[in-house]
Amino acid sequence: MGYEQVELEVDCENGAARALYESCGFREYGVLERAFLLRNGTCHDECRMVCRLR
Repeated sequence: MGYEQVELEVDCENGAARALYESCGFREYGVLERAFLLRNGTCHDECRMVCRLR
């Protein structure tokens, strides 16, 4: 289909998910600060990741 990359976003505090994505070839390219507001009122940053297919 001609796709050149896949992008995703993940909670920066989710180390297990980030490690999994990195093992699949993703790398972090940016952070959106305070992207997630949790029920307890705290905020977490969002890590943006990309995997180039070509």
